[in-house]
Amino acid sequence: GFGTLTPSLQTLAIQSTEASRSGHATATFFTFFDTGIALGSIVWGVVIAMFSFETMYFMSAIFVLVVMGLYYYIQSISSR
Repeated sequence: GFGTLTPSLQTLAIQSTEASRSGHATATFFTFFDTGIALGSIVWGVVIAMFSFETMYFMSAIFVLVVMGLYYYIQSISSR
């Protein structure tokens, strides 16, 4: 997943900016990427401690589906 997803998302970030700001896009992408990994580890660790791995996987699946829906919605708005 990381080997495919990370370069794909980074490419989207860079292509959404002007060429002169590609460094800013890369820095912003990795800042949020690393922050997401750090906060996700903490949040999912708390969920596991309070509930179970099953709950964590279920909540992760719901989160992925919601984010995918938001992405497609935003892409459909921006392509109009």
